[in-house]
Amino acid sequence: DFSPICGGPDINLYPAYVAEYTSCYSPGSCTKYKMLQGQALRLAQVLLIVAPAFISYGYNQAGVGPLATLQTWYAYFVHDLHLNEKLTSLLGAVIASLQLGALLGALSCTYLGDRLGRRKTLFLAAVIVVIGELLETSAYKIAQLTVGRVVLGIGVGQLSATVPVFQAECSSAKNRGQHVVVDGICMVLGFVLCNWIDFGLSKTSGQMQFRVPLALSFLFPLIILASVFFLPESPRWLVLVGRPGDAARSLAAYRGLPVEDEAIQAEIASIESALELTEQSGRITLREVFSRTNEDRLFYRFTLCMAIQFFQQMCGGNLISTYISTIFEQNLKLGSDLSRILASSALTWKFLCNFIPFFAIDRLGRRKVFIFSGTGMCICMAVLAVTTSFDTSNKTASVLSVAFIWLFNLFYPIGFSGANFVYCTEVAPIQLRVAMASISTANKWLWNFIVVMITPVALDTIGYQYYIVYAAISACIPVSVYLFYPETMGRNLESLNQVFRDAPSVWHVVAMAKDLPKGDVSTLDIERVEKKLDAEQRDTKFEIPAPKHIRDWVDRDGRYFTLTERIQGQTLEQVVQVRKQLRSNFTSTAMQSVDHGPCYPGLLFLDMEPYGPFHSDLDLWDALAMTYNNLPKDVFENLKKRFPKSEPFMLTHYDLSLGDIMVRNGQVVGILDWEYAAYLPVWYEYISASFAFTEMDVEWKKVLQERLGVHGDAYDDARALWKDLINLKQYSNVNEKGKEALERLASA
Repeated sequence: DFSPICGGPDINLYPAYVAEYTSCYSPGSCTKYKMLQGQALRLAQVLLIVAPAFISYGYNQAGVGPLATLQTWYAYFVHDLHLNEKLTSLLGAVIASLQLGALLGALSCTYLGDRLGRRKTLFLAAVIVVIGELLETSAYKIAQLTVGRVVLGIGVGQLSATVPVFQAECSSAKNRGQHVVVDGICMVLGFVLCNWIDFGLSKTSGQMQFRVPLALSFLFPLIILASVFFLPESPRWLVLVGRPGDAARSLAAYRGLPVEDEAIQAEIASIESALELTEQSGRITLREVFSRTNEDRLFYRFTLCMAIQFFQQMCGGNLISTYISTIFEQNLKLGSDLSRILASSALTWKFLCNFIPFFAIDRLGRRKVFIFSGTGMCICMAVLAVTTSFDTSNKTASVLSVAFIWLFNLFYPIGFSGANFVYCTEVAPIQLRVAMASISTANKWLWNFIVVMITPVALDTIGYQYYIVYAAISACIPVSVYLFYPETMGRNLESLNQVFRDAPSVWHVVAMAKDLPKGDVSTLDIERVEKKLDAEQRDTKFEIPAPKHIRDWVDRDGRYFTLTERIQGQTLEQVVQVRKQLRSNFTSTAMQSVDHGPCYPGLLFLDMEPYGPFHSDLDLWDALAMTYNNLPKDVFENLKKRFPKSEPFMLTHYDLSLGDIMVRNGQVVGILDWEYAAYLPVWYEYISASFAFTEMDVEWKKVLQERLGVHGDAYDDARALWKDLINLKQYSNVNEKGKEALERLASA
């Protein structure tokens, strides 16, 4: 993590360091999430991103369905085209156009998701939703209405593919399912709002009946646009793109813990370990998913995602939600007003039933809710096939049909109104999490499109037999889940990845996942590290002093602990104490070498020439002025004003890197390379610790910086001055950062 020099100088002036720092330097890595933390931040994520996204999803998916039963809608859009003889096909095509766009939108996330990150993808999706809603609401021809719904669908598809991933990657293992099940609650709330608003406005006249419901949907994407960048990015995506420091800060914000907390560091290490292990197997592409030799069993995991999203649509849920008004009014002949009231009430009941999985999914597990839900839906669809086979004049059959539609709305949300989304993110490896979630969501939208397109025709032609199809598909759910779907509740995402790798065959995955301990940290990391160390010891005949692992456990809060054998000796960090002795016991009234001669302050003069001794800040500044005397006078004077107090001058090693520290048997036995040691400004070592000549030194220098102690504002002031000196060194041929420094200092 190169965050100590965020917004730092132009690293092009330091070609020797670029190779070491490029992978970890990030101009945004100093971002702090101080406004909201922990539970408050997770609540904000739900209220500002999840709820608007999935309410928009449900509202727009239901949008034209209830409106299409209005005579004003028919008169306005259909009469103009003289398509009255094709009303059924036209209705299916217009409603299904959103699903077609959503299919494309979800697929686009396979390319955009890991390139833009979760937040930028959500922002783009919300912009597209606004454009689509504008086209739809202002439509005067059915062609514009259809195009608007396709564009709207692209944005909705991107939201439906990205939000669950964003949630799952920011949630703890303990509550991950509960957090993502909120998606289903909000989605059904969108259906409910749409149906009740449409019912209320059906009593008005003219275009207001259908334009106002369409216009109200603008509210939801606007909330996302206004708030998405106030939330931290996904920590797992930040690790994926090589920003572990930002990832730790983001994770700490979502967990409500300090960045330095061991639980945060352990989880970040677990994510990095899983990513490193995956990368060792080679770069993963979607083509690799279909390779039978892939040891991660990507095709098996991909099939799990595709199948669960297929079941989510082909169990009959979308049939009931989208065409419930049509079923009541046109198939059961219950009358216009009664059908709308029953439809809206049934969806309100479905919304209330969505709270069952909210409390059950992280208590009972994914497998149990899938099996229970599939079994119940199968029974309901079988009964509907029987009751709708009678003539509509049979009131008993109609009442039973209504009752089992309500009962279906109890069983469906328990397993397939959010749990399917979270499951797809849980079984996918980190490098393909967005791709698998996006493609499986696109698969959901494909079957959604098919259901919406063919339902009007199917209800008119095969009638009750249509429900038999859904009963048969629902019957496959409990069987498939029992045999092939491993439990993911409370499991660390990286541990699940290891289960798929280590299982002898797909028939063993379910049993191995069942035995997997719960918690945010992968318990398999310890075993893998121990095996790796044992192998290295055998191969190299070196003794690696790895601590002996005694046992591990997870407490009731889902926190992971490990107990190891005590190691004798001291940590390398204790070298900091040696440095503190130098700084506190050896000071001088002058900036000079140890033998009271010139010293080599290369970070200030940007060369390795000797300078000094300097007996005051004024002497030091006068020497620096000789180097920068060609600067404009006002810039030069403002630099001088910012020069921090240098005294006391402290004995400084100059560059205490790991290569200079000698240890033996856990003890520090020597520190090398004192040739540039000198009495330097109190803040000089802070600047020096911003550098590292090897990747391993980066973290060590960070430790030094954190333990230098407090000395007013000298450290930050010195670093700010140092950056300006570097950027102005080449005056008058400066780069963009130099121009910015000139402008800022000239107007200071």
